[in-house]
Amino acid sequence: PGYEQYFSLVLAHLPRFTTWSRSFLASLLARGGAGAAPHLREMLADRSRGPLVRAIAADALRLLNDIESASLAATILANRDQTDRELVTACLRILRHLGHGAHVPLVRPLVTAADPVVRAAAVGALGTIGGAREVPLLQDVLDDVAYWVSLEAARGLMNLGAGHILRRLAGSQGPWAVIARQVLSE
Repeated sequence: PGYEQYFSLVLAHLPRFTTWSRSFLASLLARGGAGAAPHLREMLADRSRGPLVRAIAADALRLLNDIESASLAATILANRDQTDRELVTACLRILRHLGHGAHVPLVRPLVTAADPVVRAAAVGALGTIGGAREVPLLQDVLDDVAYWVSLEAARGLMNLGAGHILRRLAGSQGPWAVIARQVLSE
């Protein structure tokens, strides 16, 4: 903070550090404070940048609670040609953290993505920004073959006030009883 005029010079060299921990780089960039946000938004929007660099910028913006980045993340997700796992999940995390109900139509199709990492991020976002209309979809996703997707669906049901579904599952002997009990105890 206080040296924002040099931030673009730092960001110009970010591709050299993509072998480093993504969360570490995002937290370093977020330490630049609110003055760094415009530079990070510019990087996230720049299609000529690599997807991993853009994902790091998205993670930093989420850490900064930069509300303007939610609309930018929504724009990226609306571009159905964008399939990079890192960038898509980073945008979904922004929407989970800073999004609202108007973003639900962008998130909903990603709940059935082929990639389980994208599915889990989409289910997590839907369970946070969605409403009662998403309960049946989250209930359907409970039996996903990927554990993390099922866990996010159970947490989403709890967030949306559908704990009664989890209590019913927790009392059963089915395979999702353990996940339901876990989420109910969190």
